Amino acid sequence: MQILLIVPFFLSLYYVLRGRVDKAFLNIYLPCTILVPYYFAFRIPHAPPLSVGTAALLPIGLSLLIRPKIRWQFRRMDVWIVVFMVSLGLSEVLRENNPKDGMLLWIQSFIEIFLGYVVGRQIIEPNLRLETVKRIIFLFILQTPGALYEFRFGQNVWLSLAHGVFHLDGVTWFVQLRGGTAGIATAFGDTILAGMLFMVAIALNYY
Repeated sequence: MQILLIVPFFLSLYYVLRGRVDKAFLNIYLPCTILVPYYFAFRIPHAPPLSVGTAALLPIGLSLLIRPKIRWQFRRMDVWIVVFMVSLGLSEVLRENNPKDGMLLWIQSFIEIFLGYVVGRQIIEPNLRLETVKRIIFLFILQTPGALYEFRFGQNVWLSLAHGVFHLDGVTWFVQLRGGTAGIATAFGDTILAGMLFMVAIALNYY
């Protein structure tokens, strides 16, 4: 069943090839990032492991990097992103005990950070900010039934799917019980991280 984890990549690629990068972002990347845990990942030989969301981002980011949707206007933030990526690459390759592992980590970071930045500059900032906020809030609301079930019964739906359906042995987080109820982690795999992201969603709701 792990082969199903690569499906969002091809769905995203389909939208990109049809010239609907915005639809790939809203309908594939955001749901995969918010509704599917980061630990739901697959790995192609000699390549870094890619989460479902990261894989969906890859064709979107590369298409906008090669053929920008709007004319790129230089900003100071561009310099800091490039400096960060270069310094990260040097650190991982030169300081990692295994340079190959460092390079794989840098490639993964390049997709998630640099291409994510490109997507933000190219399609979110110009005319997709409000739609992006609405979609993020809607996707958080969709997690409500799973969150309530986890709180009441102490079982995480996503964790059950990881072990029972996809057989992902690398998914090792567990439900934390306090006072007879469970801490809610939903698709984020950690109660503290989930709480922080819930607060971000609440803030976006007032945007």
